[in-house]
Amino acid sequence: MNLQEYHLGSDIPQLCGAISPGKHCPLFGVCSVLRYVDHVSVIYLGTNDCVYFAQKQYLTTSIDHPSQARVIAAQLTDSDLVFGIGKQLKKLIQEEYEENHPTAIYVVTSCSIEVISEDIEGVTKLLNKQMSCKVKLIKTENFKTLSYYRGIELTLEALVDGVQPLPKKEKSFAILGARFAGAEACEPVKILVENGYMIQSNMPFQCTEQDIQTISQVEFTIVVDGTGIETAQRLKKEFDIDYFLFDCKFDTEKITKTYQDLSAKTGIPLEDFIKKHMDEIEKKKTEAKEKLTGKTFFYSNIVLYPFEGVKFMTELGMVPQCIFIGTAIDREDRYLEQLKKICNPEVIANANSASVISKLEEYHPDYFMGGTINAQELISRNVIQSGFPVMPIQCGFQYITQAINKLLGM
Repeated sequence: MNLQEYHLGSDIPQLCGAISPGKHCPLFGVCSVLRYVDHVSVIYLGTNDCVYFAQKQYLTTSIDHPSQARVIAAQLTDSDLVFGIGKQLKKLIQEEYEENHPTAIYVVTSCSIEVISEDIEGVTKLLNKQMSCKVKLIKTENFKTLSYYRGIELTLEALVDGVQPLPKKEKSFAILGARFAGAEACEPVKILVENGYMIQSNMPFQCTEQDIQTISQVEFTIVVDGTGIETAQRLKKEFDIDYFLFDCKFDTEKITKTYQDLSAKTGIPLEDFIKKHMDEIEKKKTEAKEKLTGKTFFYSNIVLYPFEGVKFMTELGMVPQCIFIGTAIDREDRYLEQLKKICNPEVIANANSASVISKLEEYHPDYFMGGTINAQELISRNVIQSGFPVMPIQCGFQYITQAINKLLGM
């Protein structure tokens, strides 16, 4: 399939037939969020493979942020799948609370529950009314989505469910969508802190159940990743909390507008700041065009919105040949439609290394954007490996400058 045949949300051709557990599954999105929430328990219900990989996520938590949630891997037996698990689950939840007294218990179901149609929702709703702690269900239905982003969104939704209105705390804000370290020091957050604003919580990377329950106090939220948008919209609807989107990394027009809106909300003067950075970005783009115009590339950077990233590279004069679509899917089609007017690369679902190498042999690109292929494989084919900044969380004008520097090898 080529880009001009593709419509947002349509099926993407598979380059390989291999199936293995991975970050395509919403379950892994749930794991990436809940492992950082303090004083909660998480019960994973699923087959051996599902609960193993869920538990493994907690064992591999980064050193700079040790795991704080307690995880229970409840592997389903053949008998469970046939006769049901309602009574056993109810007992497990009650025992978990009696023994460890978490502030909340989250029950996470894999697609095996989807198949047997067990009424887990009924069990959790009942216990949520009867018990002293919050009991919430997060359903990850891998048969209906291939995006682990969806798991993150569902988890954030479960975290804020039941939050009550509280008096606003002056000059406070929350960060939404931070799945990695660093959001507390990203460009817009740094500006706010330097002007006397206080971070109420950093969801989901660093928060407690208490932070979550008091999020209705904040004046506004800063969304640093697309996974935080739905939660921001919900907080706006329920508590009239304004939100400012910094999920798009390369759209200078959108970033400028967001900063202008933030300035209007806070009274912080940002006109000179915007002009200074826009001038710097234009200078950097001119420098990049001199080196990159006409260079071909494969795009496999799965963390960012893919079509936004590819469009940015075409603005630097580069020519896309293959776009590998993974877990990050654009939320709107404006970048896609803009790309269709200027290029028509092949669009393929994320593939294993051997399959990607076969495409390298076919196209012979100058650049490979992403980290999914062994560097030696690329070097042997005279392909330059590059990528945009991913960790720690970064956004705003500074991100664009850093991205261009990476492309230029600086």
